[in-house]
Amino acid sequence: MAHLERLIQRVEASPALDGMILLGSFARGEVDALSDLDLVLVECLLATPSSGVRLAEPAAVLAGGRELLDRYPRRPPVTRAEMAAQPVDLHPVERAYGELKEAVRRTLSPGLGGRGPRGR
Repeated sequence: MAHLERLIQRVEASPALDGMILLGSFARGEVDALSDLDLVLVECLLATPSSGVRLAEPAAVLAGGRELLDRYPRRPPVTRAEMAAQPVDLHPVERAYGELKEAVRRTLSPGLGGRGPRGR
């Protein structure tokens, strides 16, 4: 987590960034050994309602003021079905990484339907 602390310090010191928002499994408190960090860097000029950006719940501010969340409309969490239905073609490395994470999760805890060893 020392890397994350350094990143937060750099974001807070940057005149071009207003802050950083955490999304995904870390924001939900559903972290497992294969979780990655989903971070949104908020650039001063792009953090406007007209940007078209919508944040999926839950979201947490890691750097900057809590008002960062108020800049964006909200949407419900993105479901796996929505992700699978997206027409955007992932980079082959991204696709392979996602498939690997799902396979490892299924292997580690088949009773959870591939959702990982959360046990809470």
